[in-house]
Amino acid sequence: MDNSPPVEQQLEQGTGSGMDEGSSAAAKKSRRKTVVVVAIAAALGLCLCVCVVAGGWSMLTGIIRGALERDDVTAVIDEFMQAMEMKDADAAYALFSTRAQRQMPQSGLEEGLGGNNYVLFEGYESVELTHFAINAAFSTNPDAPQGTVAQVSGTVAYQGEIRGSLTAVLEEEGEEWRLHSINVTVPPSKMLSEGGN
Repeated sequence: MDNSPPVEQQLEQGTGSGMDEGSSAAAKKSRRKTVVVVAIAAALGLCLCVCVVAGGWSMLTGIIRGALERDDVTAVIDEFMQAMEMKDADAAYALFSTRAQRQMPQSGLEEGLGGNNYVLFEGYESVELTHFAINAAFSTNPDAPQGTVAQVSGTVAYQGEIRGSLTAVLEEEGEEWRLHSINVTVPPSKMLSEGGN
């Protein structure tokens, strides 16, 4: 007697076992795709976190540096304004960077003390910076400020409650801030009251 299962049953078992292997391979392939997608998403997330942390760190150190350097930059501008008010061109000129001194002789600064120009410094009391930015600057122009550069603007207080304004560019030489350029503006009322006398 033949103990073998009927042909139909053999086919079903064969087909059933083939289907399990096929679906198992498809499931493994699907799992591999999922693992790859998750790994890529995790890597991208990690890169994004690193970029955010690095960018945040860079911004934070820039803010901290700006806060620390602000007083030093303000002191240089204040010292310049005081020297100009005292008509001490030597002291004022010494506050300019080597690059700026190459472009402007001391006689140019001395001219700023003569005639109606002196009104820009006469009665100087203080300076307050309202805008302060530190950047790295590199240029092929040897006359342009280079390296660590501060760009500032602010308010100048004079006797008689008169307010002027200034903009300045400073560059770091060694450990010290030096002026590259400075522009002081006063209101017409100061020009008329002091410059016209």
